[in-house]
Amino acid sequence: MEMDKVLYMNGGQGEYSYAQNSNLVQKKALLIAKPLLEESIRSWKNTFNCQTLRIADLGKSIKKYVHQGMSVPEFQFFYNDLPSNDFNSLFRLLLAEKSCNLLAGVPGSFYTRLFPLNSLHFIHSAFGIHWLSQIPSEVEDKNSEAWNRGRICISEEGSAGVADAYFAQFQRDLNAFLKARAKEMVVGGRMFLLFVTRLSADRRKQPHVFVDSLAGAMIELASQGIIEEEKLDSFNIPLYFPNNEEVRSELYKEGSFAIIGGLESFAHEVDDHYDNDKEAYASLLSNHVRAVFEGLLLHHFGEGVINDLFVAHTTLIANNMEEVMKIWKKAKYIMTLTLERKDASKMEMEKVLSMNGGQGEYSYAQNSNLVQKKILLTAKPLLEESIRSWKNTFNCETLCIADLGCSSGPNTLFITEIIAKEIQNKYINQGMRVPEFQVFYNDLPSNDFNSLFRLLLAEERSFNMAAGVPGSFYTRLFPLNSLHFIHSSFSLHWLSRVPSEVEDKNSKGWNRGRVFISEEGSESVADAYFAQFQRDLNAFLKERANEMVVG
Repeated sequence: MEMDKVLYMNGGQGEYSYAQNSNLVQKKALLIAKPLLEESIRSWKNTFNCQTLRIADLGKSIKKYVHQGMSVPEFQFFYNDLPSNDFNSLFRLLLAEKSCNLLAGVPGSFYTRLFPLNSLHFIHSAFGIHWLSQIPSEVEDKNSEAWNRGRICISEEGSAGVADAYFAQFQRDLNAFLKARAKEMVVGGRMFLLFVTRLSADRRKQPHVFVDSLAGAMIELASQGIIEEEKLDSFNIPLYFPNNEEVRSELYKEGSFAIIGGLESFAHEVDDHYDNDKEAYASLLSNHVRAVFEGLLLHHFGEGVINDLFVAHTTLIANNMEEVMKIWKKAKYIMTLTLERKDASKMEMEKVLSMNGGQGEYSYAQNSNLVQKKILLTAKPLLEESIRSWKNTFNCETLCIADLGCSSGPNTLFITEIIAKEIQNKYINQGMRVPEFQVFYNDLPSNDFNSLFRLLLAEERSFNMAAGVPGSFYTRLFPLNSLHFIHSSFSLHWLSRVPSEVEDKNSKGWNRGRVFISEEGSESVADAYFAQFQRDLNAFLKERANEMVVG
């Protein structure tokens, strides 16, 4: 199925149009997310010195420039959707509002390139990335273990193979989306995403109660011979609702964007007055589903069954209203996410800056005793005293410890063992129940985590839960308010990047003939390095402040 030709919301202004039926879910969620979008823009440190600021889909960032006393640029808005979208109605609405005179419609899938290199400053996408670019081929293959016979999407009763196939397609699509946007956005540009999410780790527990009710109506029509069973077996909906960790994982793997805010779910508001007139409310819900899915249904089943299908759908919802609303209230969650385009030079540093891995002659593991181990032994009493003088003992089941810039040798294990034992003794001495310990080992993705994990599991530890966290500690690495203790040694003097001035032949800070700051070199070189250190340390402290619990 060519998804870009058949996946569209109903156009126009009619009874079953998306324009008339999007207030039920989308408009409410957008209103809830509005303060988060506004905060995403207010906290945006970049103000671009440009004549035209280009925004894709949505954005009202004019206030930021006015408040900073800057010249307000022109705004050019791009509205993207699949070619089957009703751009005519969209343009009529936009021109009627007269809110912006520089606008353009951009037809095409956002899983492909849509804009020139380094051309966009702000991107907004709502209710977009949970739509897949295609149905996973396995779920339509009768010879596959993931064949989704008799169902139209992932379901709890269905095969885990179906959910896995959908998840794999989601991974491919999100990666393609991020890669395309990374090319189109300027460094420091921001992207605000809003989409439906799920809370469960189980991929089969998808929060699509209305898709389930639509499937029920289809099965009823198939039992009456109105829909062919073979047609039902070959129909699937391209929806996948991820959880937070699945999104976070793909962001880290692709690597072009820093998570600035969000990645948290909030409940969608549900109307509690549905029981005043169940039939009318059931019709309202069914019309919403029709506005969203009718294009797909028309393409697959033909026009002849559509009215019968939604009559059955409305009746099914009305007859099971309490159960439907109970599931909807419990399952419908929305995720917002603010991303910022990273500087490519910083990203390259993450790929090439690493201590030598393994256990060979030139490995960090075999050569870190000369300096690092001796200093750690000297600092050991200070670390222990830091823990003993720590007044907070958290009443929690799991206490989370992180070692940032852990590298791959035994030193990080030596330190985390000291930390875990000292905290354990602290709880015992105060007569408190000792919590479990979860230890996170962080370093750049180029670090040799394989060697670290082998050393970790070779001996018994004071903790049995450990994880590797790849990424720069100058960015967010952990959820909000999740860490209790952080250790970092021999790390903060490493900068996130080489200052651009020292590599610029036209700059006073060009460091010609030298590889670092030197007494014989220009003061401008030292100043450039210091300015980079200031930016990096500030970023490090801000991120840790977000990640650590109070106290």
